[in-house]
Amino acid sequence: MNVPLNELTPREQVEYFCSTEWGNSYEDDKYFDDIDLEDHFILFYTYTFAYLGLPRPTRAQYEMALFCMDRSNPHRLIMAMRGLSKSLTSQIYVVWRLLNNPDEHILIMSAGKSRAGNYSQFVQKLIKILPITKPLAPRHNIERTSGESFDVAGATASDSPSVYAVGASTQIAGFRASLIIYDDIETAQSVESAVKSEAINTYAMEAQNLLMSGMDESITLCTPHSMSSIYINWIDEKGVIPFIIPALYPESSANYFGGLAPYIIEAINNNPTLHGLAVDERLNLDFLMSKKLRIGKSKFKLQYMLDVSESDALRCPLKLSDFIIDSVDEVEGEWKSIE
Repeated sequence: MNVPLNELTPREQVEYFCSTEWGNSYEDDKYFDDIDLEDHFILFYTYTFAYLGLPRPTRAQYEMALFCMDRSNPHRLIMAMRGLSKSLTSQIYVVWRLLNNPDEHILIMSAGKSRAGNYSQFVQKLIKILPITKPLAPRHNIERTSGESFDVAGATASDSPSVYAVGASTQIAGFRASLIIYDDIETAQSVESAVKSEAINTYAMEAQNLLMSGMDESITLCTPHSMSSIYINWIDEKGVIPFIIPALYPESSANYFGGLAPYIIEAINNNPTLHGLAVDERLNLDFLMSKKLRIGKSKFKLQYMLDVSESDALRCPLKLSDFIIDSVDEVEGEWKSIE
C-alpha cells in the first residue's frame, strides 16, 4: 500500500485490515503514532485489540466499529448475535471518546446495576492498560475512582462523573450526559409482561433527558427477545437507526426492519450462495449448528438469527384467533347429541 493509513478514510482502513486472512496478530498494530490513534477510531480499535492479545478484528467487528463511530446517526442501535463483541466495541469507542475529550460525561445503562458496573469497570481497565490512555487513569484522592462512577484525569471539575453506570430501574437525577450507552437493558424476563417492558422503556427515555444541549446521542446494544421488544418500538417510532448482524447470512431481509447491515446485503447480492453460511470468521458453521441443536431452533432463530417474527407465537401459542364461537340451542346447549 502506497498511501499511509492515516490518509485513508475509515472505510478504506477497514478494507486494508481485512485484506489479509483473519486469525493473525500483528505486533506493528501496537505502534501507531499517538496523533493517528486520537484522530482515527479504526486505528485505535485495531491498536486496542492488539494490546488485549486478540487477533485483528473480523470483518463483522470492523463493520460494527464503523457504525458505532458514525455520529451522523445520533441514535444508533447495534443488534448483533451473541458473542460478536458488541459491548467490547462500544467500550473501546467510549475510551476513544474520552481520549479525545476528557470532559465527556457517558452514562452506561444495563438491565442490572452489576452488569452496568462490569461494563464501566472494564472501560477503566482499558484506560489503565493502553499506553496512550494511561495518563487518563483516575488518581486516588483526586478524581472519583469507583468502578461504577469515575472521572478521567484532566477532566474539568463537575458533579457528573466521566463515566457513570446504572441499572435500568434506577432513578437518575442531577447527572448530565454527552452520550448514553444502553447495554442490553431488556431481558427475556422483562418482555413477559407489558408492565415490565413499559417500566424499562420509561427509565430509558428518562435518561434521554440527561443529554446536554448539542450532545443528543445514544448507542443501544441489544439482542431482542420478542416482537413486542422496546427496541422494535424505538426503531419504528423514535428514529433509532438499526444495524443488524445475524449469525448466518439470511435468505431474506424482510424480518430485519430495514436494518440488516449493508455489507451483509451487498455480500449476498454479489454471492447468493452465502445463504446459510456463517457471517463471522470466528464462528464456523459446525459450531453454530451445534449451538442450534443444543438451545433449540426457536432460541437460535431469536438469539443468533435475530429474527423475532415467531417469538411471540412460540412463547404464547394460544391466541384469541384460536377462540371458536358457535351458535347452540338455548335449552340443550352444547350437550345436544348428533346422530
